[in-house]
Amino acid sequence: MIRDAVALERKGVPTVTMVHDRFVPAARAQARVLNLPDLRIASVPQPMPWETADDERKKADNVLGTLVNMLTEPVPQTAKS
Repeated sequence: MIRDAVALERKGVPTVTMVHDRFVPAARAQARVLNLPDLRIASVPQPMPWETADDERKKADNVLGTLVNMLTEPVPQTAKS
């Protein structure tokens, strides 16, 4: 997933990689290793077994604005090199 996003960013295609919050550190580390530390990564709270479908919809609604903002920002300079 991170490799695909890096490849697209290097071609000038804006991306946002969405991961569960527990995986953000691993995703950031992989982006750094691939020489794209500014890769846009959005996190969504990990689902919990007791949560309802409405709870999950609320999580999705909360991250939607972040995704749109991240996709409409300029591609980081490091992605173009």
